[in-house]
Amino acid sequence: MSASRSGPRGPMRMPAAALAALFALTCLTGCDDDPPARTVAVVVGRHAGAEGLLDSQGKAITPLSSAVDGILSGPGTVTVIANDGRPRVVKTIELAYAGGSRTQRDDAYAKNKKALETALLEARPVVAQADPTAALKLAGDAVRGKENPEVIAFDNGLSTTGTVLMQLGLIDLGTDAVDLARQSKGMLLDSFSGIVVQWHGLCSVVEPQPGCSAGVQQQLKTYYTTLVADADGRIEFDDAPLGGGVPPADDAPVVDIVRWQQRRLTPSVPASTATPTPNPIVKVLTEDLVRFQPRSDEYADRPAAERAIAELAPKLGEDRYPRVWVVGCTAKDPTATEDEMMSRSISRGKKIAADLQAHGATSQFLPGGRGWRCPGFRENEDAANRRVIVSSEPIP
Repeated sequence: MSASRSGPRGPMRMPAAALAALFALTCLTGCDDDPPARTVAVVVGRHAGAEGLLDSQGKAITPLSSAVDGILSGPGTVTVIANDGRPRVVKTIELAYAGGSRTQRDDAYAKNKKALETALLEARPVVAQADPTAALKLAGDAVRGKENPEVIAFDNGLSTTGTVLMQLGLIDLGTDAVDLARQSKGMLLDSFSGIVVQWHGLCSVVEPQPGCSAGVQQQLKTYYTTLVADADGRIEFDDAPLGGGVPPADDAPVVDIVRWQQRRLTPSVPASTATPTPNPIVKVLTEDLVRFQPRSDEYADRPAAERAIAELAPKLGEDRYPRVWVVGCTAKDPTATEDEMMSRSISRGKKIAADLQAHGATSQFLPGGRGWRCPGFRENEDAANRRVIVSSEPIP
């Protein structure tokens, strides 16, 4: 008994079991292992505007918060890069980190998030243009060789200056986006070794910019995927449309999404590093074939739909297009569930596939649907969203 009491032989000692219980109780308030430090570059797109990632109270919109919450909770740095016609580093934030109680960690997180929101307000454009390729290179240079490097891009991916221009018409669906990316390869060479790029908002345009189609979105994905892969990195896309932020400033450039314009690189990529260019592949064949009536798989204009189907069907032969994907889409219907919208979109895909076959198409058709979450979804344009995408490759 004397071992557990104060007395002539020394101070009272706590039994080992009691010490373990006390330690476990203390860890309820925050004794997790410290997370690893991360080095992150955030590219802020010119067209949505830095303010487009903030709501009217200056707080980060949900897509931004979801992308950076885990980063802001730990140690490391976040570098904010503004993508205008002259991409630049706006600020590098040293993240506050407290490894103590949950309250201390929450306070550190709130401080980091406020610092990011302040940096976004400082990321207003200097030049009313956009050069995503140069912005990506700057981001790669900012994190390459650092602890746990990452790049997060919030950008619609359209370029009004730089190595490849994307304006003045519809991007030609016959353009070889892989070839264009490799013409730009010299810009990013080795910039992304071991780095993953998380891209949000590709093709997420706002007024006065015209809608970005699924065909354009696929071309842009091919372009940026090839560009980053050839620089030894990897890219992942989150196709959820951005929204909820402050509208862009009046001086936002109008990006008419038209044809790719190629510009010679300086310096050019050495001939020894050139990569053979594959034959051009047309991916999205059409997404404007027909429109549907609301909450139905009946055509909005049957005579026009039948003419369009009859014109397309002879072009879909198994010799040229062995397999063709037909993906139905819907408007975002507040009266329907996600499952109901998905079912309706699949029905539309099957209807188009059957009608194309009835008009002599011999390709193997793979009908499906994406509900309202189709590539090229247009906010507040319900009629335009009631459509199908016909493609010679799978629709992501």
